[in-house]
Amino acid sequence: MREIIRDRIEDSFGTVLAARLPGPDAALRAELLAALVAGVGFLRDKIGTGEPVAVDEATLLGYVGRMAATLLDES
Repeated sequence: MREIIRDRIEDSFGTVLAARLPGPDAALRAELLAALVAGVGFLRDKIGTGEPVAVDEATLLGYVGRMAATLLDES
């Protein structure tokens, strides 16, 4: 199962998304974005930690969007 998940992440983020990103370290930034999305989802949906669960979705998406923008930016 681990290999399947790893392959899908590497294909979707490390290859497909990375090919669309400008600038240096595109594959790294793409996989870090996968880690960000997976981590937030895991804390909110599976673990149920306080603030990610309590905050409204718009606020959560605002913060995650700003973090993601940093990874997607070429600088």
